Amino acid sequence: MRTRKHTRLQPGHGSRGVILVMVLWIIVVLSVMAYSLAYEMRVGLKTTSLAQKRLAARAIARAGLAKAVTDLKNDRLIALADQGQTNDNLMEVWADKEDKTDVEFGGGTFTVRIIDEESKLDVNSIIPASMPGLVYLLREVGGFDDDEAQIIAACIVDFADADLIPSTGEGYDEVEYYTEWGLDEYGDQLPPGWVFRPKNDYYLHIEELLEIPGLTREMLYGDPREVPQDPFVRRDEEEDFPALADYLTAGRNHKVNINTARIPVLEAIFAGAMGEGGDYGRIVSRIDDLRRSRNTLEGGTGYGIADPAQLAEAGVPAEAIELVQQLFPLGVQSHRFTIIARGTYQGVRETIAATVNLTVESYPYDPDDPDTFGLRDQAAAGELENQPYVKVDPAVRVEWMAEL
Repeated sequence: MRTRKHTRLQPGHGSRGVILVMVLWIIVVLSVMAYSLAYEMRVGLKTTSLAQKRLAARAIARAGLAKAVTDLKNDRLIALADQGQTNDNLMEVWADKEDKTDVEFGGGTFTVRIIDEESKLDVNSIIPASMPGLVYLLREVGGFDDDEAQIIAACIVDFADADLIPSTGEGYDEVEYYTEWGLDEYGDQLPPGWVFRPKNDYYLHIEELLEIPGLTREMLYGDPREVPQDPFVRRDEEEDFPALADYLTAGRNHKVNINTARIPVLEAIFAGAMGEGGDYGRIVSRIDDLRRSRNTLEGGTGYGIADPAQLAEAGVPAEAIELVQQLFPLGVQSHRFTIIARGTYQGVRETIAATVNLTVESYPYDPDDPDTFGLRDQAAAGELENQPYVKVDPAVRVEWMAEL
């Protein structure tokens, strides 16, 4: 009788190889997952760290903004205490750069600059009679030829004025006239279906000039290949760059401060008032010499030009001063400023810009009645010697603010 042999099957080498490969694949997948998780964590930590640094830099920039506001308020108090010499010039505390550059604060530094907006020509104050001054800037700074500058200046005025009649004296409807002109001259720069739509109200910011056909961002702020785009570099170099925003502003019919106005602005004013055939270049040069001499304490008052009538000392004829005052009202005090503050924290920079309006308010108080002090900051107010129970309080109100 035969006996059947039973053979026991043993795992082969092939099965063990498959298991090994699967284990290796699992290790690879887990390693990739661990690496991805670690990478995401690193990116998250870096993002969080960057956000924290940006927040700190922004807070430091705001401290620079506060420094500038304090300087503006202190300047007004000092001026009022100094026999009421309230005219503004570039020798005053708000214009000083030394105490506003790389100031250590909060583990970082801030740099701040204050720009006098009333050193510029206000587009809201331009009327047809004073358009030659705007034409001058559009031609000499913006690079337009005379015919282009004439119609663009008219378009700037008509965009904001209340009527619908073109200032060029041609046509009867601004929308129709400027739409046809804009499409003919700058159609390749305008979007399809573009129509000129006047605002019929004040310009609120200089960027609204970009609504005017032919005016580009490069003309407004300068070609990056020629003009520094960093506002601090532009300001500190004190050079007259070809950028319209350096000479035009959007205020509320303010006077141009002859102590702080740049040379191209003075040239535009006197060329616009006297005609470009006049000797405006020589007059502007003499005015610049006069204000420089009056800004010094040796031979001057240190206050700059105290009254536009003093332009006669620069050889400006009385009739020319009167004509300029009619077309481009001149002043010696400024109320509107733009503050640019930059905070730096561990290599991260944040920049804030704000346009502010500075006024001086006064109110009576009773020293025996604390309720009459109100909620005002007593440290930021002052008293005049001849009015002991009247508080003089410089007020700074923000018109516009943005992060750059």
